[in-house]
Amino acid sequence: MLVLGSRNPLGNILHVVVGPESELHQDLHGAKILDITPVLAQMDGMSHVYLSLTRCRGEMMTAQILTGSKITHLNSFVKPTDVPTADANATAQPSVVGTREKCQYCGKLADLLPIDGFKVCPDCAAIELGRRLPKRK
Repeated sequence: MLVLGSRNPLGNILHVVVGPESELHQDLHGAKILDITPVLAQMDGMSHVYLSLTRCRGEMMTAQILTGSKITHLNSFVKPTDVPTADANATAQPSVVGTREKCQYCGKLADLLPIDGFKVCPDCAAIELGRRLPKRK
């Protein structure tokens, strides 16, 4: 789950982006929780806050794009010690890149999804969720 804040004429927007990584985590553990205090702390407290829920094809890839674009965001797969506190000078927060290990499902060496207790590659996670695999370039 990725969370970022923005602003428009109506007020504050809290963007929550979920993909197959969060869906698999929710299927296995029942819930996915993230402390959004740093994002809310940077918002105007006198304006409304609107929630925008969005899907993506892959959270790790989206997080890498956000980080590369220097867009401040939270990533629920980052250990709490890795997430900096809200800071006006913060430009981007670190995102997790999977660790290259052997997938428990297919056995191939791949960048595994950062899901506690499971060693699963993005392809096998997509299959487990009954999703089409993303097109490769």
